[in-house]
Amino acid sequence: MFLVRLFLWLLKLILWILGTVFLFAGLVFCMAHLHKACCHRPPLKHTKRLRTELSELHAKHTEHVNSSVASIEQLQADKAIEIDTLRKTVARLEDARASLEAAKDEEIAALKAKKSELAKTFSHVCEQMRAYRVNEVAGVQKNVTRLEDQLKAAKTAAKLQMGEHGVKEENMRKQFVGEVAGMQARNQQLEKENAGLKEHNAALEACVDSGDKQLARRVRQLQELHARCQTQEREAERAARELRGTVQELQTSRDNWKRNTDVLNGKLERQSKAAEEEKHELACALEEMKMDRVVLQSQVNTLQSDMQVQSQASAVESQNSAVKVQRLETDLQTTTQRAEKAETQGEVTARYVAELAKEMELREQKAKVVLAMSAATLQAEIGALKTEVSDRTEKLEESATWGTAEREWSAMRAAALSKELEALKTEVKDKTARLVQCERRAADGDAVRKWWETTGRAERELSELRARRAARLTKEIALLKKEIGLLKKEIGLLKEEKEAELVVCNAEWKEVVKGLKGEVREKTERLEECELREMGAEKVELEDAEGVEDDGDDDGLDAELEGCGSASDSDSDSDDETVVLDLEDLELMMPDVAMPEVSMPVDA
Repeated sequence: MFLVRLFLWLLKLILWILGTVFLFAGLVFCMAHLHKACCHRPPLKHTKRLRTELSELHAKHTEHVNSSVASIEQLQADKAIEIDTLRKTVARLEDARASLEAAKDEEIAALKAKKSELAKTFSHVCEQMRAYRVNEVAGVQKNVTRLEDQLKAAKTAAKLQMGEHGVKEENMRKQFVGEVAGMQARNQQLEKENAGLKEHNAALEACVDSGDKQLARRVRQLQELHARCQTQEREAERAARELRGTVQELQTSRDNWKRNTDVLNGKLERQSKAAEEEKHELACALEEMKMDRVVLQSQVNTLQSDMQVQSQASAVESQNSAVKVQRLETDLQTTTQRAEKAETQGEVTARYVAELAKEMELREQKAKVVLAMSAATLQAEIGALKTEVSDRTEKLEESATWGTAEREWSAMRAAALSKELEALKTEVKDKTARLVQCERRAADGDAVRKWWETTGRAERELSELRARRAARLTKEIALLKKEIGLLKKEIGLLKEEKEAELVVCNAEWKEVVKGLKGEVREKTERLEECELREMGAEKVELEDAEGVEDDGDDDGLDAELEGCGSASDSDSDSDDETVVLDLEDLELMMPDVAMPEVSMPVDA
C-alpha cells in the first residue's frame, strides 16, 4: 500500500512538472504572439474570426456548465431516493426484530402457562392417589377389624353352644370365602384403576409431545424469520453496491443537509424518549420481581410454619403411640394376672396367653415402624420443600440476570445509536464543507481531479457504513440464537421434571398395591391359623366333656395337644418372621408412604 501511494505521489509530481513546463511554454508562445500582434497589426477579418471563435467557445463552455449542473441535480435526486430506500430497509429490519422479540415473549409466556398447568394436573393426580391410598388402607383395616370381631363372636358362640358348632363353622367359612372373593375383586379393581392411571400418564406424555411439536414449529418459524432477515441484509448490501455508482454525492445542497440534520435530531429525540420508556418499563419489571420475591419469601415462611406444625403433629402422634403401647402393656399385665389365676384351666390357656404376648410384641414393632416411616416421610417432604425453594430462588436469579442483560443490551443500543448520530453529524459537516470547496473550485477547472479523489473516499465511507450495519445485524442474530438456546434448555428441563414425576408416581402406586396384597395375604393366613387353633381347642373341650377315663388315651390326647401347640407355636413363629420381613420390605419399598396404625382388640 505504501509503495502504491509513493508511486501515485511520484506520478502526480511528474505530471505537475510537465504541466508547469507546458504552461511556461504556453506563456512564452502567448507572449510571442502578443508581441507579434502588437508589432504587426492583423487585418480586420482575422480579428472578426477570432471574436466568432471566442463566442463559440464561450457558448460551449456555458452549455457544458449547464449540463454539469443538471447532472449534479439528477445525482442529488438519485442520492435522496437511495437514502430513503436505505432508511425504509432499516425500518423494516427494526420491525422484524421487534416482531421476533414479541414472538419470543409470547412463546415464553405460553411455555410458562403450560408448565403451570402440567404442575397443577400432576399435583391434583398425586393428591387423588394419596387420598385413594389412604381410603383403601382404611377400608382394609376396617375389614380386618370386622373379621376379627366376627371371629371372636364366633368363638364365644361356639363356647356357649357346642352343638351348633358345625353349622356356624360352615357359615363362618362361607362368609370368609365371600370376604376373600370381595378382596380379590377389590384387588382387580385396583389393578384396573392402575391401568387407568397408566393411560392418564400416557395422555400426559402425549400432551408433552404435542407441546414439543408446537415448540419445534415455532423454532422453524423463528428460523424462517432469521432467513428473511438475512435476505433483507443481502438486499441492503446490494443497495450499498448500487450506491457505489453515485460518486458525486458531495455536491448535494446545504438546505437538504440541514433538513436531514433536523430529521436526525427529531429521530434522536424519539429514540431518547423510547430509551426513557424502556428504562421506565425495566424499573417496573424490577419492582414486580421484588414483589414476586417478597411473595416467595412469604410462601417459604408459610412452608416453614407448616413444617413446624407437621413436626408437632408427628410428636403428638409419637406420644399417642407411646400411650397406646402403655395401654397394651397394662392389658398384657391384666391378661397375665388372669392367666395366673386360671392356671388350673390347663396348658391351652397358657399357650393362648403366650400368643397374645407375641401379638403385643408385633404391635409394638408395627408402631415403631409406623413412627420411623412417618419421620422418613417428613424428612422427604422437608427435602422436597427445600429443593423447591432453591429452584425458585434460581429462577428468580435467572430472571434478574435476564433483566440485567436486557438493560445492558438497551444501553448498548442507545450508545450505538448516539455514535451513529454523531458520525452522521460529522459526515454532514464534512460534506457541506466539501460542497463549499467544490463550488469555490468549480470555476478553476479542477472538478475532474477532485472527482477522481472523492470516488475512493466515498467507496471507503460506504464500506465502513456496510461494515457497521453488518456488525449490528450479527449482534442481533447472536442475541436471537442465545434466546433460542435458553428456550430449548427450559423445554429440556420441563421434560426431565415431568418424566421423573411420572416415574415416581408409578413406582409409589405399584408399591402401594404390593403392600395391600401382602396385608391381605397376611390377614388370610392369620384367620386360617385362628380357625385351626379354635378347632383344636374345641376338640379338646369335647373330649374333656365326654370324660374319657383311659390314661393311655389321656396321654395320647395330651401328646396331640402338645403337637398342636408346638405346630401352632411354629406357625406363629413363622408368621411372625413373615410379618417382620413384610414390614421390612414395605419400609424399603415405600419410604414416602406412612403406614396406618392397625388396632387389634385384645381378647380377655
